[in-house]
Amino acid sequence: MRRRARVGRGLGADVRRAAALWVVLLGVAGADTAVAAGAPALRLSDSSSAGAEGKKVPGKSPAPDSSRKGGATGVILGRVAAKPARYQANTVVYLDGLNGAFAPPSKPVQVDQKGMQFEPRVLAVLKGTTVEFLNSDPAEHNVYTPDAEKYDLGKWGQGDRRTHTFHKAGAYTQLCKFHPAMIGHIVVLDNPHFAVTAADGSFQIAGVPAGEHTVTVWHERLKAQPLKVTIQAGQTAEVEIPLSR
Repeated sequence: MRRRARVGRGLGADVRRAAALWVVLLGVAGADTAVAAGAPALRLSDSSSAGAEGKKVPGKSPAPDSSRKGGATGVILGRVAAKPARYQANTVVYLDGLNGAFAPPSKPVQVDQKGMQFEPRVLAVLKGTTVEFLNSDPAEHNVYTPDAEKYDLGKWGQGDRRTHTFHKAGAYTQLCKFHPAMIGHIVVLDNPHFAVTAADGSFQIAGVPAGEHTVTVWHERLKAQPLKVTIQAGQTAEVEIPLSR
């Protein structure tokens, strides 16, 4: 009798396992039926595509938001030429007349007062950008401008800072009331397609929407004629801009 009971219990377990298997098979069949009927299903390609789109490539900054939305973009690569050669640095090269809604950076851009100089001497920013002025010198400093918005940020000591948000496009000369020899420039622009030249006059503007554009420069001493440039999607347009008085 005991042996029959054990056999019976074994058969019962087999029946239960068979029933569980049928439930699984029925569930798979039901899922296939639902997919065939057009019900939502998880697609792995959706997840992988989203991850790839948000990946940043090391060593390259992302194109401005407007460029990504526009789709087809190219690059302007070039240099400015000036005599003497020291005037080639700190030239602001930008696209003029390119309208749109452009979001300024979420974090302030910094200008330091160090060694009795503004660093950098020339800064280009998008309209709406907040600039944070530092003081790394042991002496007290001040920042003010007679241009456009005509701000005066008062005086502050080493390690302190002041901020100003630029709401109007234009060139702002940066001065210090306590040190008249100190001078800097902030150029505020209507679009994010700009660059400040290196010491050799070279520059690069990436993420430029395809089409014809006018390239213009700002320089604290020199000037240049506006230059028409045609940008093709995925291509680089090379230019040279002569500066003169």
